[in-house]
Amino acid sequence: MERQERYRFRGAQLRWDHARPPRRVGRIALRARSHRIHLLPAAGGQFAIALKTDGSLVVWGNNDKNQVSTAPTGTGFVAIDGGDFHGVAAKSDGTVVGWGDNTSGQANPPPGLSNVVAVSAGKNHSLALLRNGQVVGWGGNAAGQISIPSTAVNVVAIAAGRDCSLAVLADGRVIRWGLTTFADFPSLPSSGAIAVASDNQNSIISLGNTGVLVSGTLLNGVNVSRTATRTPTP
Repeated sequence: MERQERYRFRGAQLRWDHARPPRRVGRIALRARSHRIHLLPAAGGQFAIALKTDGSLVVWGNNDKNQVSTAPTGTGFVAIDGGDFHGVAAKSDGTVVGWGDNTSGQANPPPGLSNVVAVSAGKNHSLALLRNGQVVGWGGNAAGQISIPSTAVNVVAIAAGRDCSLAVLADGRVIRWGLTTFADFPSLPSSGAIAVASDNQNSIISLGNTGVLVSGTLLNGVNVSRTATRTPTP
């Protein structure tokens, strides 16, 4: 089991897997939602990314696939995410930058991609959420994880996992496509969902104050169930 460290920042707690944060990251960007404070970091397979308030990135951890050494410099970044060995970041001008492992083209955004407001990095694919609520995918597609379904309209949140993708629609519904092994929810919410997350072997759907739905396997001490369960929101 990998060692996990906990760090506190202005009353909010983060758990960092695999990578210890650098001594001086500087001021990290915060987002307020429903009277809670959320940090804007992103954790990859064995590395981590932090988005600072000046729009620059700090990246640290495992560098096996150059996911740390080739991270973009400069400012203007507004959204970030880390996959197994690659990272993606959206800029304030709506464009996207990718770096690290590009074996399946996951770090190479499509030419002309613009109007992006959010990004998500999976095992070997990436997703971008456009301002108009549409989704664009690139990288590996062995399980259809970047074959965006026609139902993916008015999307408000996205998540790329291990050969699978999930999205929350404006009406609170959740849709998924690609491999469902680690997003094997018996049923998907028809309303009430506000966020989704998916990584190597587990997926989570947030239903706000109602709770969360979790599906996946036991990985590095993260206790999740093989079937979806509803639990109180911490």
